Amino acid sequence: MSSAPTPPPTPESTDRLFRRVLLGAGALKLALAAALPLTGDEAYFAVWGRHLDYGYYDHGPMAGWWLWPFLLAGPSTFLLRLPAVAVGLLVPVIVRGILRPVDAAKANLAAILFLLSPAGCFNVLFTTDTPLLLFSTLAGACAIRAARRDSLPAWMGAGFLLGLAFLAKYFAVLLGLALAVFLLWHGGRRRFTGILATLAGAAPGVAVNVWWNVNHGWTNVLFNVFNRNVDARLSLLPPLLLVAFAALVMVGPVVCVFLLRRRLAGRRTWRETRAALAASGLQVAYFAVVVPAIVFLAVALGREVGLHWLLSFAPFFFIVLASKFDAPALARQVRPSAWLAGIVGATVLAVLLAVPVETLRRHRSYHSIVLGTHPQAVLAQLASHAGGYTHATPSYTQSAQLAFHLGRNVPVIGHGSFHGRQDDFLTDFQAFDGKSLAILSSRAPEALELQRYFESAEARTIEVRGARLTLVLGRGFRYAMYREGVLRRIAEEYYRMPPWLFRWSRPAPFITRYGLESIVTP
Repeated sequence: MSSAPTPPPTPESTDRLFRRVLLGAGALKLALAAALPLTGDEAYFAVWGRHLDYGYYDHGPMAGWWLWPFLLAGPSTFLLRLPAVAVGLLVPVIVRGILRPVDAAKANLAAILFLLSPAGCFNVLFTTDTPLLLFSTLAGACAIRAARRDSLPAWMGAGFLLGLAFLAKYFAVLLGLALAVFLLWHGGRRRFTGILATLAGAAPGVAVNVWWNVNHGWTNVLFNVFNRNVDARLSLLPPLLLVAFAALVMVGPVVCVFLLRRRLAGRRTWRETRAALAASGLQVAYFAVVVPAIVFLAVALGREVGLHWLLSFAPFFFIVLASKFDAPALARQVRPSAWLAGIVGATVLAVLLAVPVETLRRHRSYHSIVLGTHPQAVLAQLASHAGGYTHATPSYTQSAQLAFHLGRNVPVIGHGSFHGRQDDFLTDFQAFDGKSLAILSSRAPEALELQRYFESAEARTIEVRGARLTLVLGRGFRYAMYREGVLRRIAEEYYRMPPWLFRWSRPAPFITRYGLESIVTP
């Protein structure tokens, strides 16, 4: 006796399914947000939120602006992550809204598959990609509306949202490039006026960032273009890894299997998919996937590509996916995707709740994990050993984690790295001349090296949950010696500008504070 055929998906049935999956994904996201320990990067962005400005060392100000209201209630990791949880649920709703005028059932199914993808389901950590993801998706939605209606005001609106995304992260430029390529290719008589309208809309956001950089030594540009690309080298392996990551994490294993099955019923060829996108006015989404992908693959040949960089372009892939498959084929991908997401989510939660942190003792970042999971134990050790001292660390992540729970700035002392140098703008080491500092570090040699900058110092070892930390108690800080030995080197490595850029800038506050203008002047 044959089983009854599965009824085709309808707008009503997929509406109900979308609401259930959205509710389940929301519950999982909230549980993960509560269970995962605070990361160093999240604590670093909280430093931005506590020191509101119109720009920061690494990126534009949007992440700091978003976190500011959530930090008013005190140091809560859960509250800190609520924007990421909200964006993770709102973006699929936007994807669904974009597709709904074309096919309501497929709109629901594509949004469900995005929710169930690893990037959609487990993305609960707050990063600069959080506001970037929202504003990029909104900009893409506005651009699709502009293309469908041939509307210059809508192109200007897309540009304005693109400018907000730019204030979160420079990768918004890639979406802007995708829109420009689309307009040049398919814009017709509006191709140049559409580009101009988009640029006009983006101008306010770009102007804010440019003005901040002019007054801060172009540190955003130095960090993103120069300092982080010093060790770039040609290699074919990173692009292959990038493709594998995009397939497994951004798209999801189940969707990948369906994409690779050439003879699958309800699967269009890519030529047919492009034609369907054109017929439904969704070609912008295709360009928002292909253009950034080409750029990232080219960049990956010469340097490491942050795998999270792809996140803000993932929604456009699922819009394309809705034209790649018919509704029954999309529906067949939902159940296995849901099972996989549920099993992985339950496993992660069980591990977080049941496995002791000491299990990760051999992990290279175990010290940071302990700071994230047991901050009060670390603070208690500091209070007993270093009461009355100003706390500092040689690591921007560890300083940020301590600052998050102490509610005050914890200076970063020493040379540090090109990452996370916001403390250069916050701390004035001249104020510590002759004072006592307690330096906490997970790397003993790094901490012991700093003893030379004090009139007297002693080193102690403290242990929290098996993490051995070095504590240097320094008395009589020697600012003049520190300026020559550390601050001068920092200026040379991280604040020296090319001559063509120097003409359009004032030195960064770090340079003027310590009188190091001669070092960065070409």
